Amino acid sequence: MLHQLWPTNIWAEHNFLTDDVLKQFHQAILPHIDRYNGVPEIFNQDLIIPNLFLEPDDSIQYFRQLVKSRLYSFLEVEGFINPQELEIEINVFPRRFVYGDRARPHTHRGIDYVGVFYVDLDVVDSNEDTCDRDDGRLLLIDPIAQRSRGLNHNMLFQLKPVPNLFIIHPAYMFHESEMYKGTKDRILVVMNARIKDRQQANSFILL
Repeated sequence: MLHQLWPTNIWAEHNFLTDDVLKQFHQAILPHIDRYNGVPEIFNQDLIIPNLFLEPDDSIQYFRQLVKSRLYSFLEVEGFINPQELEIEINVFPRRFVYGDRARPHTHRGIDYVGVFYVDLDVVDSNEDTCDRDDGRLLLIDPIAQRSRGLNHNMLFQLKPVPNLFIIHPAYMFHESEMYKGTKDRILVVMNARIKDRQQANSFILL
C-alpha cells in the first residue's frame, strides 16, 4: 500500500480582494514601498524593517484580517494542535520589481511561513512552462529535490504571477522569482510569519 507522508502544503488563492478594495490597497501601500529595499544585512545595526500592518488604512487592516484567517486555516491543514490557540507573529512590507529584476533561489530562515500577494503587474507569461525560458514566474522548489528523478518533473512548481494572487508556503521551501519582463512596475507584498512558541518560550535563557 502506498502512503504519501509529509506533503508540502501551499495556499494559492486568486481574486483575494474585491476590485475596489484592491485599488484602495494599491494606493495605500505605494508610499511605503521605498522604506525597505529588500536587501537586509545582518551586520547593519541601523536597518529598520517597517511593518505595513501598523498602518491604520482601512484597506490594509482589512487585508490583515484576511491574511490572519488564511494563516490559521493553513495551520489547521499543517496539523498543529489547537491552532486557534496559537499566536502568530508577522512582518509585512511592500516591494517593487521593475523590468529585469528577479529574486534568486532562497529560503527565509528563522520564521515558519512566507506569503506573497501580487498587487499589480504586467502578465507576460508565454504559457510555455519550461525551465529554459524566463517569464517572471514564481518557482517553488521541492525541499527534497533529489526524490524527483527521471520523468518525475515535480521538483519545480511554477506559478504565474497575476494581480490579486495570494500565496502562502513554508519558509523552508526554496523559491525564486524569474526575471520580470513587464513594462509597468510589479507591486507585491511580502509576509514573514512565525508561530510564537508557548510551550518552551519561557524555559530559554541567554547563553
